[in-house]
Amino acid sequence: MVFCQGFPFLSLPEPTLTSHFRGSYDTVISAFDQACRHILPKRKKAKKQWISAKSEQLVERRRQTRKRYWNHRNDANKAHWRNLSEQVNQSLTADKDEYINKVCLTAKEAAAKNNYRELYNIVNKLSGKKGAVLQEWHVNVMEIRPRLQKIT
Repeated sequence: MVFCQGFPFLSLPEPTLTSHFRGSYDTVISAFDQACRHILPKRKKAKKQWISAKSEQLVERRRQTRKRYWNHRNDANKAHWRNLSEQVNQSLTADKDEYINKVCLTAKEAAAKNNYRELYNIVNKLSGKKGAVLQEWHVNVMEIRPRLQKIT
């Protein structure tokens, strides 16, 4: 019997039981297995805030095209897959630029209102580290700094 398939940390070796207890043991294990599947569903990756619905659809189309390419390897599928990959990269880059510009405008408004708490939270969100200090060599801050200067 499979015990919590997909949850290896919950799987235990089956004990040796007499046939009298085997039926009740199987019932308990199957109930526990069903409860595990119901309560602990498969984990989903957290969606990035800046990805648009159009980009998600492109990513899904690229995934399907890639499966088609791996099942039937030919040049047409490969070219279509590469074309979709380029479109996905362009779309994601545009989405991220739009999101960062929108957040920078929010930061500018917070600075104009002297709302330092919101400004601090925005900078930490953009830098990617909790409690991060603005440093010139931090990559994310170096990307954002020119945009902030353009806006101000």
